[in-house]
Amino acid sequence: MESLDGKIRAITQMVWTSLLGLELQPCGDPPAPVPGRRSVAGWVEISGAWQGRIGLRCSAELAQRVAAIVFATEGRSPNDRDASDLIAELTNITGGNLKAMMPQPSRLSLPVASEADDWEAEVAEGDHVTSVAFECLGEPLVVSCREPRRSRARAKAER
Repeated sequence: MESLDGKIRAITQMVWTSLLGLELQPCGDPPAPVPGRRSVAGWVEISGAWQGRIGLRCSAELAQRVAAIVFATEGRSPNDRDASDLIAELTNITGGNLKAMMPQPSRLSLPVASEADDWEAEVAEGDHVTSVAFECLGEPLVVSCREPRRSRARAKAER
């Protein structure tokens, strides 16, 4: 059975290749933060038999470059909002494909995206399950999975 990391890696690569024509190169660990580096993060929540959040974070530079690929057919340059909306949609597609592999029944929320002036800005709250790092066009991209924070009493009882 394929690990969660393997599923995230395969789905993310399939989404970016099929929709954008871009190859993602898997990296070992998520990139080290660079002070002052802007990033764009998107996330979706999965609720039902499994609950958690799927997040996608990339550099603002990569978000702009990818938006330029998508919006090039409209003959205009993408703005920051276009880039943010595109990252939200890529997160939605990635999260929807991962949702299908989680225990059922489950539902997917609408995607949310935000920009941050700090690469370390959290994609979403919750307990970290895993993160899978990629490089695309020389820029970092990380897909992460989080579960809701457990209460201290529940965590203690589970020990």
